[in-house]
Amino acid sequence: MHVDLSRLFNSFSRRTGPQIEPKSVLSPEFRNRVIFLCQDHFYGPTFWEQIHRNLQYFHGRQSLSRGGGRNRLEDMGQFLFECSDDHFLDFVEMIFRHQEPGLNRQQLVTSVNGFLEIDNLPYAVTDFVWQSTGDTHYRSMELVEYPRVIRRENEVIHSTAIQPALEFLATPGFVSANQEFLGALSHYRKGEYPDCLTKCGSSFESVMKVICDRRGWSYNQTDTASTLLDIVFPHTTLDLFFKQPIFLVATIRNRLSGSHGAGTQQRNVPAHVANYALNATASVILLLVAETNP
Repeated sequence: MHVDLSRLFNSFSRRTGPQIEPKSVLSPEFRNRVIFLCQDHFYGPTFWEQIHRNLQYFHGRQSLSRGGGRNRLEDMGQFLFECSDDHFLDFVEMIFRHQEPGLNRQQLVTSVNGFLEIDNLPYAVTDFVWQSTGDTHYRSMELVEYPRVIRRENEVIHSTAIQPALEFLATPGFVSANQEFLGALSHYRKGEYPDCLTKCGSSFESVMKVICDRRGWSYNQTDTASTLLDIVFPHTTLDLFFKQPIFLVATIRNRLSGSHGAGTQQRNVPAHVANYALNATASVILLLVAETNP
């Protein structure tokens, strides 16, 4: 039995900050539905044994539940109803990393997101991210990012900006931009708002570089957001007054983030500013992609 320790500890509970309280708690019905889903899609004892071992490593103890259970299956079953919401969401993320012949992975993501919506829970699951590898003679798709659980701050904004941006960034070719935007979300949950702004700006720049690559527009890897936008913007149908609000994502990063030394002046980035930067970055990405159709 192999445990991938490099991925194990990059889990929901370790990416979130304790200072942000959820709007609602995971219902017993949600936990039951997830367990039913696992029972219907994973056959034999291998899945539960692997998850139990992963959780032992993660929590650093032999028995997961308070009672210990008579066996591993009972121990884990008790734990999944005793544990905190964050630790149950860790379990949800572990589900997507398990290999099962013939498994429809995307259906799992869709099902869990459906369960979250049924109970109106403030979470969502991102998609698998694949990247094309190989040369012109032989190309294949490599899985580079597993689904993550993220928090939804506002249902309307999430459904019209954050989620569509994540879905687009999960498409082949946008791996770096996707990881940077996920990093921004992670820093936001932890309350690391300057770092959130840094990742927002990086994702914005990465998207513009991919657009340039796909459209054959010349640029340098060291080009700043300002230079990249000067290259991309003339190819859009947008009026000139759009340029400044688009560039605001980079301006916020340059003025407030942790990407430049603060000197003697300590930067204080409030949560609502970081939240605005996340939503603005998602909206700008969708706007530029729609305008350039990379």
